Amino acid sequence: MGGGVSPAHPPHGGRGDLGEGVVAVGAFWTDRPPVELDCVALAGRGRAARLVGEAKWARRVSAGGLVRALQRKAETLPSLERDARYVIAAREEVIDARGALAITAADIFDG
Repeated sequence: MGGGVSPAHPPHGGRGDLGEGVVAVGAFWTDRPPVELDCVALAGRGRAARLVGEAKWARRVSAGGLVRALQRKAETLPSLERDARYVIAAREEVIDARGALAITAADIFDG
């Protein structure tokens, strides 16, 4: 996968199954064009992105614009599954998720 990849532990299993074949989970960045993604889950031999996520420190976020921005950023990934999932995380509440997976700190830590 081009750019930089920072490995991470697999995401919390209580909020959605990533399915079979996930081979890596971590952050992604590249400087041409400048893009940073908080979380990308790669699957299969081709290491296509199955999940693309953004984490915000705010207590409450509106996901609509964030999902559109994630979709644009995901276009810079070397390989993206056609039905990739988009995830928005906030400390307490994600509103207007519009098909994205919304995750809060309680989902992760109180699981």
